[in-house]
Amino acid sequence: MFDSTNDSLAISIAGIHSTIISILIGLGIAFVLHINTQIIEAETDALKIAESVNEIQLSPAWFKLMSPTSKFLENWESQDDQIQYWLADYWKVPTGLSKENIDCPPFKVYFSDFSLNHTEIKLCLMSALVLRYPFPERMVMKNSRYFGLQPTPTVIFSNVKEIRKWKLLVDEKFHAIAANINWFGVESFTQGFDWTNEIRLHDKFWKNDPEGYSRKILQDFQKLPNEFCLAVTKIFNIARAIDYKISRLNYFEKVSPSKIMIIIILLGAILTFFCGVIVPIICSSVSRFLVIWIPTLFYTFFLVYLSVKIFDLIER
Repeated sequence: MFDSTNDSLAISIAGIHSTIISILIGLGIAFVLHINTQIIEAETDALKIAESVNEIQLSPAWFKLMSPTSKFLENWESQDDQIQYWLADYWKVPTGLSKENIDCPPFKVYFSDFSLNHTEIKLCLMSALVLRYPFPERMVMKNSRYFGLQPTPTVIFSNVKEIRKWKLLVDEKFHAIAANINWFGVESFTQGFDWTNEIRLHDKFWKNDPEGYSRKILQDFQKLPNEFCLAVTKIFNIARAIDYKISRLNYFEKVSPSKIMIIIILLGAILTFFCGVIVPIICSSVSRFLVIWIPTLFYTFFLVYLSVKIFDLIER
């Protein structure tokens, strides 16, 4: 059915195929190296940005809230991400929570049994967010109980998967607060604090006040609402910057050849090398289909596939 080739033509064809295969292998390796380089750069950039969360500094006044906040959380029956919604109410109603929230647990307990005022509630809510993960975890809770203090905590990211989870958690826990900061500004929140009443969180959660509160501490507390908004803005901006890098990483991972495709191309290259180079050298007479058409089909497939991938990169 298919014509055969003579010895001289077969040798010439073998030389042509070996040259074409070498060129295609070079193109394929260059493309894969380029994609892998872009992936590594995107991963490195995402990691560098994510680790900048450890550079967010908090004033020592936050540590004064550690014990009462931990007790607050031990009595907390709601999900962590709902804390932001309670705080968001103070942008809508600067003088306090909505009546709907005040009349439902857990706030009804805190306002009646613990006699907390709105400023004390907000201090607990704010510290419950900034003293724990996804911020560097200064207040460690285990099994809903206060476990200990980390004066110099660090958020460690082992891989991109952990960065993705961290970014999603930031979105879940802070999106409402970040939105209110952008829409209504920081002052709409800070003006709702009443500093005329003494902050006695320790006395209200425990009979004895082991640390005491001075005028200096109260002055430090007054700086915390602004510091809280700044910290939330910073961590949310970090998450937004990571989002861009992760999107870029996802794109390059999508463009990168899959393992199955790489295996198919390698098997096709081996078959092409065998049919187009080895067979013409060892056989005196071979089928044109074997030495010409099979390699041509592989070359066409490879070039079309590579062209599609390259066009995807150019379009981006």
